[in-house]
Amino acid sequence: MSDPESKDSSKDESVDKLKEELGRAEDKIEKMGEKIEEQEKITTSFKHYKSEGITLVLSIVLGLMGLMGIGHIYVGKVKRGIIILIGGLFIWVIVFIPIGFLSVLEDPSNLSDEEVMMQIMGPMIGALIIGGIAGIALFIWQIINARSLCRDYNLYCEKKGEPPW
Repeated sequence: MSDPESKDSSKDESVDKLKEELGRAEDKIEKMGEKIEEQEKITTSFKHYKSEGITLVLSIVLGLMGLMGIGHIYVGKVKRGIIILIGGLFIWVIVFIPIGFLSVLEDPSNLSDEEVMMQIMGPMIGALIIGGIAGIALFIWQIINARSLCRDYNLYCEKKGEPPW
């Protein structure tokens, strides 16, 4: 006949083995859960991903047309993009509207054609130089800044799984 103690010890061993297997299974399930969370984070970050290529095309092509700041708007910095857009349009106005004509309003009938041209050309050349330098500087800066913001945006999305702003 069987010994009741040996049955109890074999049951205890079986129970211990089952507990060990259950512990290993729980560890595996926990690791799988962590992997799933990591994959969900990656998937979520791609939902919010902004393309550096699109950012650069918007900043360069539309910037050349006088619409600077659109790259910033694409990346999500709408307020900054609108400020840059208004600033860029203001610079275009300074460069392309001859403000020198305002100085002729004094009394052009008493001036010779050469004097009128000097009064017009001086301010126009000044406006072209200042507006040109400011426009080129803003154009280059907004390209570099939009690209940098796009990279920062994507890195944040990678880490946190949500947009930074």
